[in-house]
Amino acid sequence: MTTGPDRLVPVTAAPQVPLYARGSREEEAEAALKHTDVRRTTAWLLCGVFLLTVFSELIVQHVVWIHRLAAGPSQPGSRAAGRTAILPRAYDVIDLLPALDQIRAIRSCRDVWNLLPPVDRIKQFETSLEEDSAISACVRPRMQLLLCEFGGAGNEKAYCGRDHWLFYRPEVDYLTGHGFLDPAVLRQRSRAAAGVQPDPRVAIVDFHRQLRARGIELILMPVPCKPMIHPERFADGFDARSGPLQNASYRQLCEDLQSQGVLVFDDSEAMIAAKCRGGPQFLESDTHWRPEAMEAAAGRLAAFIRRHVELGAARTACRRQAARIENLGDIAVMLKLPADERFYAPQGVTIHPVVAADGRPWQPTAGAEVLLLGDSYTNVYSVGAMGWGECAGLAEQLAFALQCPVDRISRNDSGACATREMLRNELLRGGKRLAGTKVVIWEFAVRELCAGDWKTIDLPVVPSGPLTPAPRGKFLELAAGRSVLATGTVAAASGPPRANSPYKDYLMQFHLVDLRAADNSALDADQALVFILTMKDRKILPPARLKPGQKVTLRLAAWSDVAGKYDALRRSELEGDLMFEPVCFGEFP
Repeated sequence: MTTGPDRLVPVTAAPQVPLYARGSREEEAEAALKHTDVRRTTAWLLCGVFLLTVFSELIVQHVVWIHRLAAGPSQPGSRAAGRTAILPRAYDVIDLLPALDQIRAIRSCRDVWNLLPPVDRIKQFETSLEEDSAISACVRPRMQLLLCEFGGAGNEKAYCGRDHWLFYRPEVDYLTGHGFLDPAVLRQRSRAAAGVQPDPRVAIVDFHRQLRARGIELILMPVPCKPMIHPERFADGFDARSGPLQNASYRQLCEDLQSQGVLVFDDSEAMIAAKCRGGPQFLESDTHWRPEAMEAAAGRLAAFIRRHVELGAARTACRRQAARIENLGDIAVMLKLPADERFYAPQGVTIHPVVAADGRPWQPTAGAEVLLLGDSYTNVYSVGAMGWGECAGLAEQLAFALQCPVDRISRNDSGACATREMLRNELLRGGKRLAGTKVVIWEFAVRELCAGDWKTIDLPVVPSGPLTPAPRGKFLELAAGRSVLATGTVAAASGPPRANSPYKDYLMQFHLVDLRAADNSALDADQALVFILTMKDRKILPPARLKPGQKVTLRLAAWSDVAGKYDALRRSELEGDLMFEPVCFGEFP
């Protein structure tokens, strides 16, 4: 055998399969591939297995489709709605294809490029396939359970901590990521999402100045997130008695805002002290604070308000009751474990609903001196749909601590801009929400500082009456207590829900045209602006798939009849002049 310094020469010069006494793995693999002989039957068998694997998802999905078709439509209201509920979402790809007249109009490469669907629509299509996949629904929950039990692994939204505690990934990212005011981070966020304002200082200072022009004080309340207060429950190496963790830019934010005269109510140190004295401040498997932590924060907020704002003599006698609530946390639900498993069990807490002197549930008072703008941390014990009780949230506890009227504008998610938009829209319609206000508390989850859209929103300076859009037909406006069964064509739909959201319910807004009564009786309108529940308990409902041009039959009711139940839920809305039109609530009959 003859050898060289770097490689060995074959012992025998076999014509088909050379044997190397020594050589690299790449050389061995190349030699094996060049001299591998696969029989035709084996090749066809392997190709068949590969194709069966690739198309098994589609085959199984069609079997499920046929089963649903045999069982009948799940939404009996209209044929279109029932068909939408049954068809596999794979056929939604048809909506991404260009129309025939668009193809005929192609004259250049730019025209071809413009026909490609936008990235967000492609992502929505991919998400819809995942949500409707029968194989995924069967396999993924059980695999996730195994990962949680034996590996302590969560998913893309939920992290498993110690002692069965769960943490929401965006909150961990807020603490472990770069400073949200870092110039490179601000540039990256601006490029990643067109139109997003990433710097919270711009929006906060602008809002502060607009309120000051009206003689109103602004108090900023960034609510601490769970891993800030309980890092010892997330990983080893943290002292439960140490101060709260924070993003690297938070201190700079507070200094910049205070230099502009903005009051900041930071309750994180007090929550750490309360944790060391009395126990956990957050729910074990939920993103939100415990009721006793929220009630204590409301008391400290009330004292902070009285130190900085002189309130009038208006008083309300309200008192608290006690109620026991048990619910499974939103992070545990995001893991999507099998429905019959209780690896993360429901947690029980005691809430304290606030009632008026006559025993009626507490209600916000429009025009009160104190206005609270809040997100899900305000709503968690107020909105029954969140599963943690009613009439016991931050606004109620603040009213109890102050013993004076409190107004509230709240909506789950998007605390950086949603409540300011709601306030702006009401003022544009001619509302006088700020007529008697002396202080506005702007509460939002602290994670919004690195993930929210901090766009500036102009409040009308002089409310000279509601603005009206250009005439384009009459919109349906229903009086309280009235409902009508109507048929119309979808002209536009707002953004769809995301099943992996921490909020389990979602509303979409639809613009209906060619509106008429289902029984062909006369209607005094030919259009309607309708909110429809499109996600409940994180299950996407058939109305989420309604597309422009599709006809639908709905039971329409006055929005005022359901506002108390749905107004605080996460939603998407149509923009432009439609915001000035009356709104209805719709559901399949």
